Amino acid sequence: MILKKLVDEYEIIKRNLNEARKKFGNHHHLVTEYQNQLEDLCIRYFGDNKTDSTLKEEK
Repeated sequence: MILKKLVDEYEIIKRNLNEARKKFGNHHHLVTEYQNQLEDLCIRYFGDNKTDSTLKEEK
């Protein structure tokens, strides 16, 4: 149950991040916000920042 919630939340944030990158480029404030949300998600579930702030767009 917790894993499914984590994956669902991750997929939503990642989709929004990819859309923002396509529309606005990597240096827009929305891209930064979605990257922060991914980091917060990892901190919430794992207690530490496990993401790389230079995440590449998933195809």
